[in-house]
Amino acid sequence: MSASLVLPQSSHYKNLVYRGKESKKPQKIVFLSSSLTTTRVQRVSCFRLKNLLDSKKVAYDHVDLAIEDRADEFARLIGTRALPLLLIDDKILGGEEEIQYLEDMGELDAKLGIEN
Repeated sequence: MSASLVLPQSSHYKNLVYRGKESKKPQKIVFLSSSLTTTRVQRVSCFRLKNLLDSKKVAYDHVDLAIEDRADEFARLIGTRALPLLLIDDKILGGEEEIQYLEDMGELDAKLGIEN
């Protein structure tokens, strides 16, 4: 599956992290990762974030940048090569640490459009 992103260039993706209140169900959730990660930490982060999303039972597009061969394009658009990343409606929600923080604070379900 392929995701199209239209994001402004940024020196660092944390400047783009979406922190707004959710009032509706997200239209598109995209999980960016790479099967060709260079470090064990990055592989574990991708695995953890994917497992968290799967446990929430939300529909999402998984874009493996190694398979898609679009890593350079995404890095240019987002401003970083740090993976994994979760995007909601073409806005960066964060990496594994930021998503886990939202989960720990009880805010992730609202961001994903999960009703309690």
